[in-house]
Amino acid sequence: MTRSWVVLRLMGLPFLGCTDEASDCFVGSRDEPAQVELVFRTETGQIAPAQEGQSVPLVEPPQGGQILAIGARARHLNACGVVLTGSMWDGATALSVERRPVKMVPNGNGWAEPAHPEELQNFANIAACPSAAAEKSIHGERYDVQVNVEDRTGRRAEARIGVIPTCSEPAKLDLCTCFCAPVTGRSCTLRSDGGTARGDGSQDAGETPQASP
Repeated sequence: MTRSWVVLRLMGLPFLGCTDEASDCFVGSRDEPAQVELVFRTETGQIAPAQEGQSVPLVEPPQGGQILAIGARARHLNACGVVLTGSMWDGATALSVERRPVKMVPNGNGWAEPAHPEELQNFANIAACPSAAAEKSIHGERYDVQVNVEDRTGRRAEARIGVIPTCSEPAKLDLCTCFCAPVTGRSCTLRSDGGTARGDGSQDAGETPQASP
């Protein structure tokens, strides 16, 4: 039987786009249907297009765990008050879904893209690890990611491609890969020779993250 464990978080944030009183936020042509392309946030806080089969970095957010910071580059819609839905799939099984209003700004090439890419707030923070539904490792395996955008007038578009979530922080590689392994009743803790594992996730010198039975 196929298992489905969907993590759905609706961010209760105000719309952060420009106001209709301030300017016309429409990007593109009103005569064309809305279009969207997937982008992601790089380790250095830049926007990069997501390509089929590409490695996409897993990011440790303030709340802990590992996420994929997936965004949208869109046109032929009102860029003020766009609602972004991001999701991660293993075949027909949705592993994680997140929906939030985002601020998008014109990029000068006829598209709108996430404002302030150095921050996470204008990307879908798709919870990736740990995953109660994944039957294989998240790190280094192919999964589909999908984005759906909708503007305040009801214009919609979606895109979906396969990417490879990848633990990318060398200092936290062992802990990340442990978190991203299939959940089988174990937990990832920090152990050290003569040291003490701390609950805040930090490490003493010589500590190695290990799976606890």
